[in-house]
Amino acid sequence: MKKFITAFFMAWGYFLALPCPHKKWDNSSQHLMLAFLPAIGMVAGALWCLWAWFLRLFDIPQEIESLATMTFIFFISGFFHLDGFMDTCDALLSRRDMLERQRILKDSTVGAFSVISVILLISWWVVTFVFVIDRPDYWMLFLIPVISRTMSAIHVLTRKPIGHSQYKDGFSTTERKAAVSITVLLAMIGVIISAILLKLTGGEPQTLAITVVLMISTSFGFTANATKQLGGMSGDISGYGLCLTELFGVITVAISMS
Repeated sequence: MKKFITAFFMAWGYFLALPCPHKKWDNSSQHLMLAFLPAIGMVAGALWCLWAWFLRLFDIPQEIESLATMTFIFFISGFFHLDGFMDTCDALLSRRDMLERQRILKDSTVGAFSVISVILLISWWVVTFVFVIDRPDYWMLFLIPVISRTMSAIHVLTRKPIGHSQYKDGFSTTERKAAVSITVLLAMIGVIISAILLKLTGGEPQTLAITVVLMISTSFGFTANATKQLGGMSGDISGYGLCLTELFGVITVAISMS
């Protein structure tokens, strides 16, 4: 149990821009740290929903409320995943050979492709959120970080790492299987909580099912393509997939509730 607690707070300190209540690092628990990404998604999702509820207490223009709610999920993660999204876009959109794409991926220089991509990403978020924030069952926001982080963990744990990835040393088969099992279990808990919240707010059950299926499909599609184009999995590709998965989750919620 102590190892699980340590892994959870390792994930908290690494993936959230919030003060960590228990700062401890154990190299042997890195696979478990990834397994607790769905739990980190639950923390982020719960705070996201509370922030949305808090903003509703004030009579502010819908556009401002939408923008303030939307940006919260980026701030709470310290823009960590957005950085990976930009790096990966630079590499993929360069259309160079494999070695050059890999070089661009690990290059900290911001390129034109990454700037254009992040502007388009945020634009889609802004427009979509205007439709999400005014719904009675906006508590669906709890689910989105859970599924996106679940898929991020599964991809890192199951796909071959790229040469310069921080996960290149990999994990043993036993560690991978154990981590994936914990990831799936925590994700199921997150989905059950989302279903309860949806029921309490009078939402439609199919909204949850459609959102989960679309987010999983989006994650597999974009991450598989990026992994193939760049020769393996990395933290940057994980962030790239997470950002797009969350966007499609929000779009799905907006469309299904309209």
